[in-house]
This record gives sequence, C-alpha cells and structure tokens, in this order.
Amino acid sequence: MTGGTPRVPPSRAASGAHCPSCERFIGNVPECPFCGADSRHAAGLRTLRAGSLVLACAGLAALLLVARSRNLPAVTPGDVTASMQFARVRLEGVLERSPYVSLSKSRGSYVSFPVGEGGGSILVTASGPVADALRTNGLPGKGDRVTVSGEIFASADGRHRLRLLRATDLAVLR
Repeated sequence: MTGGTPRVPPSRAASGAHCPSCERFIGNVPECPFCGADSRHAAGLRTLRAGSLVLACAGLAALLLVARSRNLPAVTPGDVTASMQFARVRLEGVLERSPYVSLSKSRGSYVSFPVGEGGGSILVTASGPVADALRTNGLPGKGDRVTVSGEIFASADGRHRLRLLRATDLAVLR
C-alpha cells in the first residue's frame, strides 16, 4: 500500500455499504459522495423499499375492507362484562321505558333508554348530533323491540352503557 485509501476486502466491498469503484464506506446511498460512482446495490434497495411500501398499503387496504364488512357480534345485555370496554357490538332487545330526552344548551342534546333482554338491561345513550338525528327521525317507545349497534362503556359496578355512534345504528323491529 503506497498511499491513498486502504483496500477493502472483497467481502466488505460486495456488502453494498462500500463503493464498488473507490471502495470507501458510503453506507446506503445511491452514489458515492467521494468519486460519484453509482452504487450497484442502490437500485435493488430502492426496489425493495418501494415494494415494501406497496405491500404495506395493500395490507392496510385489505384490513380496512375486512373490518368494514365484518358483522358486529350479537350480545344480550346480560352477557356484557367489564372486560368488554370499548367493544363494538350489536344488541337486540325491548325498550323497558320511554326514552329520556335532554335539550340542555350548555351540554347539548342527550337521549337515553334502557334495553332489556335475556335477564339483563343496558342503558343505550346518544348525545350531540346523533341525539338530534334520533329525535328528528323519531324515537322508539316503551315496549318496542329494537336492534342497536354501538360501543360498550363497561364499569366495574355493573352499570354498563352502550353508546350509539350513528343514528342509523338504531332500528325499530315491528
């Protein structure tokens, strides 16, 4: 070795982290910053990166389609436990009393009613725009059989609630 840069063993030069021309360490860049030569592995890495990005996006799109087409699990009010916190479920039952409606200006509108079936009861709630839409479309009455879909808010003391996320999640079965 008379001067210049030290020679890199062929095993390290082929790793892609060293320039194929001047054999200096260049890392993962498309061209050598020292001599300007193209890295022979840069195109392969770009293809690998693009492929992994396409595969990740396709996986997320497939996951979204499967999640949207999945039917919500049906439960009865007696089946709801504290471990079901934030679970999205479908519930069918009978209204045990007429809906309670609150039109407070400071807190917004609010609708709630208990739905019972199978030895248990759960309070169904809606607030804000969802409650307004329910009042506009018409609320079910005491004794009506309904199907509701929503999110469970479970508590340790056994007083669970089901929150309606959309007005269309309430259907009166006649």
